Amino acid sequence: MVYRSMFKWIFFLAFVTSFSVNAQYTVNYYYQAGKNPGNLNRDFEQVNSNYQTLFPFWQTPREIYFPYRSLPFPFVFYGDSVSRYRVSNTGMVSFESGPLPPVINQRIPSPLLAPKTIAIWGLKQKGGNDAIFAKTFGHSPNRQHWIYFHSFSADTTNLNNDAHWAVVLCETSNIIYVVDMGSYQSPLNLTIGLQNDSMNALELRGSPNIASQLLPNQDSFTSEDNSYYEFIPGTRKSRDLDLAHLELSDFLKIDQPFSFIVKYRDLGTVKTDSVCISYTIDNSSIIFTDTIFLNTIGNDFYKDDELVSKWVPTGSERGVEIKYWIHDGKGGIDQNATNDTIRKNIYLIPANRWPKKYLLESFESAKLAYSPESKLNMIYAEYLNKNFTSVAWHNDSLYQDSMAVQNSSRLSNYFNMSLPQGLINRKKWPSSSTVNLDRNLWPIIADSLPTVSSPCQIKIYGNDFGNHINVNVQTRFTDSISSRDKQLTILLIEDSVQGIGDGFNQVNFFNNQLDHPFWNYGSSITNYIHRKVVRFKVPSNSIWGIPNVIPAIPVLDSTYSFQTQITIPPYWNKSKMSIIAFVSYHDLINSNHEIINVGEVKLLNLITSNHNKSVIKDELILFPNPLLNGNLTLNTNSYYDGVLDVSIYQIDGKLVMKEAINFDFGIGQIETSGLNKGTYFIILESERTRYSTKFIKSE
Repeated sequence: MVYRSMFKWIFFLAFVTSFSVNAQYTVNYYYQAGKNPGNLNRDFEQVNSNYQTLFPFWQTPREIYFPYRSLPFPFVFYGDSVSRYRVSNTGMVSFESGPLPPVINQRIPSPLLAPKTIAIWGLKQKGGNDAIFAKTFGHSPNRQHWIYFHSFSADTTNLNNDAHWAVVLCETSNIIYVVDMGSYQSPLNLTIGLQNDSMNALELRGSPNIASQLLPNQDSFTSEDNSYYEFIPGTRKSRDLDLAHLELSDFLKIDQPFSFIVKYRDLGTVKTDSVCISYTIDNSSIIFTDTIFLNTIGNDFYKDDELVSKWVPTGSERGVEIKYWIHDGKGGIDQNATNDTIRKNIYLIPANRWPKKYLLESFESAKLAYSPESKLNMIYAEYLNKNFTSVAWHNDSLYQDSMAVQNSSRLSNYFNMSLPQGLINRKKWPSSSTVNLDRNLWPIIADSLPTVSSPCQIKIYGNDFGNHINVNVQTRFTDSISSRDKQLTILLIEDSVQGIGDGFNQVNFFNNQLDHPFWNYGSSITNYIHRKVVRFKVPSNSIWGIPNVIPAIPVLDSTYSFQTQITIPPYWNKSKMSIIAFVSYHDLINSNHEIINVGEVKLLNLITSNHNKSVIKDELILFPNPLLNGNLTLNTNSYYDGVLDVSIYQIDGKLVMKEAINFDFGIGQIETSGLNKGTYFIILESERTRYSTKFIKSE
């Protein structure tokens, strides 16, 4: 399902014009891009054993250049071929000898910098877990060489700030990227740019006060929050279209139409008035194309368009790859092909099946010394498998923990946990002799799990009453399944929990381990960020789920509902909370409690206020559109069952039709033969949901 409201991308294009026209690079800004350039590097952004160490974790002195390293491929910088580079622990990558600048950053060009230097001026290696790594990604002739400044600090503060930046050199294209990989605790004041000599340089606008685009205390270790800056050799291209982002569900229903959203911009000096979005499935010879007509004024900034796919999935359950690319609608040649293409892996499921989600349950405590490492493995597992949902059970008996909940220790005792271990779908996996899994196995298993469908559908609704929420969980089986007993469990979780005191401060076993991300953070770590904390469980008086909601042999396509109320203390943060519901087997005799499927909804997307009606921005797909005559198919892509009021308005706002339409699996139909030729707005509405879009009646 694609929710446009879930994506808060902030994209801007900026041109640097304050330097000489002889500058041999053009710079593009990709703020909050949500990926790395070219998407070749998808590694976890923490200490990684397969990286080459350029600077060790504890380097003395702290302000030096490291000896030259060879480049893995030919590279051209400011028109000159270079074959080696040296790196400093003050944020410099230089291709020639020269002085190491003072740690206090200034504007460039500057005689204080060595010639032929890439500068992230203002970074400094301070803490014992600061290091510089290198790794080459991809295959010739399109490799990327990454030089990664890990856990660096801003020189303007005495704090060890955990700033993560990288310089990326690209084979063949000679493009240079400076990647903002995130900051745990900023502020930063940086000068970022390229310097050829003391008279010629190109710096980012805002230097020497460039700050990280990631807000402080986000605690991120993946590329999903990254921003980057692109330095392209030469002057700005006359034709350069950028396909920056694609919104498309990871699961699509077979034989059902769908839509996708693209974000794009025109970076060329000669603006086009039309662009084409083309796509092909599994690199077949069949290519589908949509043309978008533009106003050539203001094409520098990102636009987004929602398009109904011309391809409708057919065949059996399987995974496919869709390749999308952007090109000039009038056939102009794009002179920078590096930002034209996006590939998306999706999974096709039958109409009577549902996406299968996996649940990782981590058992830990704020008083448990190994929990920082379990948190990293939990985040990494979710990053490797988008069908993964994680929760953290904080222990309520062995240790003092302000986040502990009833029955967490009883549950860990049943599975014979040696904290911090965890469960994945509450079943035994081939890589382990028991159901309880060591934390280092979580990412390995997550990466190996197949994408499959489930016969169990879980839908979660709710109402907000200020100090409590009412939750309604509906389950349905649309295909046959084992006749073993089944139970429903509901969890309320809060992400990124921080607190003051002994019950929140995190004991840190790694405080004296120089090569660990949590070296020198203190023990206990104050203001530690606890992830995916279980705040409440239903039922609260049993370590298992709710019995008798779902029969052992459920009637296919029948809905089984359960309602409950959860009290929300004022010190819990609703904006960071989610409801998780899962259905599992309950077989005490054979100790089988495998989870069948999992559903998760953020409270902000779940709740209908008791004061105001909430508008849920689910996508509405109309098919066919444009419409000739007859029935118009309405697909909410939300699997909604029930009646929705459908209203159709002329373009001038006049209501021309209103009917109550029954929806099954989110799909309904309305007869439109009485409508004249023209453009119409259509609105679907229930007590808690509102969908709207427009369609064209062509005859």
